[in-house]
Amino acid sequence: MSTRSASVSEPSSSLNQDFWKFWTGQAISSLGSSFTLFALPLLTFKLTNSALNLAFTTVAGFLPYLLFGLLIGAWVDRVNRKRLMIATDIMRAVVIASIPLLAYFNMLSFWWIYVVTFTNTTLAIGFNAAQFAAIPSLVSRDKLVASSDRLGAMEVAVREYK
Repeated sequence: MSTRSASVSEPSSSLNQDFWKFWTGQAISSLGSSFTLFALPLLTFKLTNSALNLAFTTVAGFLPYLLFGLLIGAWVDRVNRKRLMIATDIMRAVVIASIPLLAYFNMLSFWWIYVVTFTNTTLAIGFNAAQFAAIPSLVSRDKLVASSDRLGAMEVAVREYK
């Protein structure tokens, strides 16, 4: 009876070290993405004092899902997921870092924020598709539910934090 109850509720330490590294990186990345998603429309509003431009920034953040979501998802199944995740995160960092750089040189325009928002979201679609597909390679089949639960809980916690 005690062996059955132990197998039903396994401790979180049963997930391997690779998963926890992945989980930690995702927690940090999700928090940063939440701030970016929140800040870009506000930055547009600050630059233009226009609610319409704020709305256009928001649209630029959702348009890639409609245009590329299915295509990127299918493409991700055919590439090396680890390399894709690393490459998209680096590209997202460069794209987002362009904003303070351009602001420093007084060259930042709201048009550039539209481009950054659109590009960042497009890259995020690729990253997220690869993330979900990569989980089975990080944990054994019997740990998929536990690992998905922990990733889901982290995502909810990050959304609630912002």
